[in-house]
Amino acid sequence: MIRVEDVNDNAPVFLHLPYYASVQVGAPPGLVVSRVEATDRDHGVNGEVTYRLEVQHPNFQVVVVATGRRRPPPLRPRPDLLVHRGERGQRPCSTGPSTSVAVREDAPPPPSGADRERQRGGGRRVVFTLEEGDPTLQFDVAFDTGGGAPARPPPGLRERAVTTPAGRCVPRTTQTGARRRRRRRAVLESQRQPRVLQPAAYRRSCGNALARPNVLSAGVGGGLGLGQERRWNDNAPDFSQPLYEAHVSELAPRGHFVACVQASDADACDADRLRYAILSGNERMTFALDPRSGELSLSTRWRAGLQAVYLLNVSASDGVFTGTAQVRVRVLGANLYSPVFSQRFYLAEVQENAPSGSKVTQVRATDEDSGLFGRVTYSFVDDLGRSRFSIDGGGVISTAGPLDREDPAYKDLLLTVSALDGGGRASFCTVRVVLADQNDNAPCFRAVEYRLSIRANMAAGSPLTQIQASDADTGANGRVTYALYTARRGSPWWTCWRCWCLGVMQVEADSGWMMTKSAVDHLQGAVLSFFVKASDGGSPARHALASVYVHVLPPDAELPVFSQPQYSFTLPEDAEVGAALGSVYLAGPGPPAAAAGGGGRTLRAVPGETADSNRDGTFAVDAETGAVRLLQPLDYERVSVYRFKVSATTHRDLTEAVTSVDLEVKVLDVNDNRPVFETSTYVATVMEGLQVGTRVVQVRALDPDWGSNGQVTYSLDPRLVQNPDPGGSQSPASSPSATAAPSTASVFVIDSKTGWITTAAPLDHESSSAYSLWAVASDRGEPRPLSATAVVTVAVADVNDSPPHFEREVFRAAVSESDPLGALVAVLSTRDADGAQQNRMVSCYITGGNPRGQFGLARVQGAWKLYVSGLLDRERQDAYLLNVTASDGRYVARAAVEVTVTDANDNSPVCNQAVYRAVYPEDIPANEGILTVGATGCRRGLRRRRAPVLSVWRRRGGLLHGRQLRRAAHRRPMTGERTPGYALVVQGDDGGGLFCRSDVRLRLLDVN
Repeated sequence: MIRVEDVNDNAPVFLHLPYYASVQVGAPPGLVVSRVEATDRDHGVNGEVTYRLEVQHPNFQVVVVATGRRRPPPLRPRPDLLVHRGERGQRPCSTGPSTSVAVREDAPPPPSGADRERQRGGGRRVVFTLEEGDPTLQFDVAFDTGGGAPARPPPGLRERAVTTPAGRCVPRTTQTGARRRRRRRAVLESQRQPRVLQPAAYRRSCGNALARPNVLSAGVGGGLGLGQERRWNDNAPDFSQPLYEAHVSELAPRGHFVACVQASDADACDADRLRYAILSGNERMTFALDPRSGELSLSTRWRAGLQAVYLLNVSASDGVFTGTAQVRVRVLGANLYSPVFSQRFYLAEVQENAPSGSKVTQVRATDEDSGLFGRVTYSFVDDLGRSRFSIDGGGVISTAGPLDREDPAYKDLLLTVSALDGGGRASFCTVRVVLADQNDNAPCFRAVEYRLSIRANMAAGSPLTQIQASDADTGANGRVTYALYTARRGSPWWTCWRCWCLGVMQVEADSGWMMTKSAVDHLQGAVLSFFVKASDGGSPARHALASVYVHVLPPDAELPVFSQPQYSFTLPEDAEVGAALGSVYLAGPGPPAAAAGGGGRTLRAVPGETADSNRDGTFAVDAETGAVRLLQPLDYERVSVYRFKVSATTHRDLTEAVTSVDLEVKVLDVNDNRPVFETSTYVATVMEGLQVGTRVVQVRALDPDWGSNGQVTYSLDPRLVQNPDPGGSQSPASSPSATAAPSTASVFVIDSKTGWITTAAPLDHESSSAYSLWAVASDRGEPRPLSATAVVTVAVADVNDSPPHFEREVFRAAVSESDPLGALVAVLSTRDADGAQQNRMVSCYITGGNPRGQFGLARVQGAWKLYVSGLLDRERQDAYLLNVTASDGRYVARAAVEVTVTDANDNSPVCNQAVYRAVYPEDIPANEGILTVGATGCRRGLRRRRAPVLSVWRRRGGLLHGRQLRRAAHRRPMTGERTPGYALVVQGDDGGGLFCRSDVRLRLLDVN
């Protein structure tokens, strides 16, 4: 009797994992939230389980209600073993004494355990076997010595005996571990002291019926008889890889296939018993794992949303042992939303001449998508924004250099900003930038100098002339005030030797009218020379000086007088140079021109300091006739009105008199300017499959002409160029593969007033990855409108809307059973019409027909390749039908792979008997048959090897005869007196280098 003592060698195991619980707010104390249960395989105190919270919580506690342990039946504390002792004789006999001994359950293999002395009687060999009391096969006994011990084979070794007729197939010992196995074969030979193989296992059997190999008989003329084969569950399931990578689209439907995990078990009987489960990482029940096939799919339950990455811990169990692996699932976000600006129109202000990098404003656009599709990038649509401003990833607009408000190009800064997400959805906003004025301009006078003559009897307060100046700045910086200039600030006029005349003259500060301050009769004949100062209201103020000359004439002097107080002319801007506008006239008769030593009059245009005051000499006045002529081309967009002075000078009796008059020339606009787009090329991106009417881009053109000449309308040119190559990277306008579409109107439309281009039909990236069209801007000028064009390039962003396809529905391949691990079996090619690499990314999995994991799939150089991942045995299985599933994250494709396993010479022939014995008389005729020897291959699989060729060898020394035969025969007469017997060896050769041998023992009977 052997009693097994328990040791604490098993840890508690929780049942029914994982646990989920919920509790309402305000639940009363003592409410049961959840119940956990654990079990321990040990016995007695070692198997009692206690519970506690690993991290103490102020609101929850563990109360032990009942252990609820459900343990598998442990080893029997006092198993009764009956040792059977048998004799090897013609009539074997046996006896069954009982032996009682105690042994710990963790006892090592032999030599510990019970020992039983071998007893001999009459020279006969005794064989020991265990007959009863060991139903779980925990012990073994040495057949020759009777020594007993726990039967624990070396780790990784599993011995088994195959049940066949005597002498047919031999036992094999297979080493397992790290998915690499070595096999060795042995041939049992029946000798004088034959060895009996008695393998035993220490773990649970795969089947319900327990059968143990045992030596039944070893007769004189027979072979070795073996009992029934036993298969033991002593291997844990092993996943094909420790980490699986998978991806799934956010748009994938419920129940969509995600991945397939594959585990195999070295125990042959466990191939169909593996069960898969998700251990952790699936708290919201987002995924479901098929317990039999290992297919991971999206749950059919409603889901609020998917997180970016999931890390699932999965297990495979054969009922006793468990293997684990991880599955990392990346969620490919879907571009469901477009960016939305917080404002459609932004008004910003920045100081003119601000240094580069000065912040103007910040635009903000948000996208409710996650990941790449929720990432917004900003850019300028117009050339002005790209050249004079910059925008960063946060939407902050900054200056790229100083800006001058007085520059006509920056008079009205209107910028268009685009917000584009990672999937091709875009939105737009308009930013108007106002340049805050800086006092960087001084006032400019309308005349470079002022000359006039007055009579000495002019009363005080009489107006003389108007001093006019303008300032390009705005607001207070452009408001001009006038004053007489003094050389020394704060000093009275009579102390300034150059400004003594200031006491008789004054200038109105706001209007610039110069008047007499007092009587000037005492200054008759004098020329008053002084400066008028024009100052702006900036801080610090800027100013300019103009020279004024006043000649005081006698009371009876004759002064020139113009026929009108001011003159005004109108001229179209396309007037030719030299055209006459009209003439200015002096009232009253007078000599036409000055003569030498005599009188006369002269007319001339007085230039000013600005372009609109004839600074550049655009107009000229004939000195004699007063005709006003055009000397330079006009541009209404540059100067629309000219205002300058014309002076008349008369000479009489050596006295010069000067007077002046204001002249105004209005320039009439003509349609001489084409509309100008804010950029010559527009680039936009739109996602395929969007609804009709989706905005693509807004084009904007400006016409500087006035009135109807500057009103712009938009249209699209009928030409349309499309790029049919989804993977093409060239511009559609320059791509040689571009083809012309029938009409632009069938794909895009434009608003004639706003310039918004929208889709007229759903776009398909697979049909055309990009379009090139021409936007036309036309004015309403008469008699012939002018127009301009801009190229609009529209890139169609790809979405995952095309399912993958295998090149074949059924792939066929062949592989030899001797091929090494990793050998290529087939290349599974797939096609996906989507253009983006992310949408063409396909993952392939073996989802059926591979229970032992003998094949695997790997992506190599962009193709999925089927390879050998386990040892193949054609004799066990000569064909496989594998189911392969491909997924691009949203769509699934399936194919089948037929794999034929070709034969390799990897099985030795097996002799029918280990020892042949025969007795024949010495006078047997020559070539008479004595006995039949034979050898066969093991019947495994669907085929059978050819019969091996047998050769007969002499046991000691030399070849008896070399010809191949099936029947042993003698060639010459033999006599028992000289040779009482023969010991031969028969070898069976399969022709491939593998063979088996049997002993043939012949004994001659003496004949009188």
